[in-house]
Amino acid sequence: MIFEQDVLNKIEIIIVENTSSDGTAERCKELVEKNRNVYLYHSEKGVSNARNKGVENAKGKWIFL
Repeated sequence: MIFEQDVLNKIEIIIVENTSSDGTAERCKELVEKNRNVYLYHSEKGVSNARNKGVENAKGKWIFL
């Protein structure tokens, strides 16, 4: 979809995966492979650490959690 491609080119999506067991990590890897503005990081230290890792790696002006 053109709209989807246009939006993804203007934003950065950071996903911090925390050892999920429902297939989330695999789906996220697919998104990373298809989109240059989607990044996947791993954290096994809980929700707060995962959020901090996402914020640390963000390059944009705005951050939404």
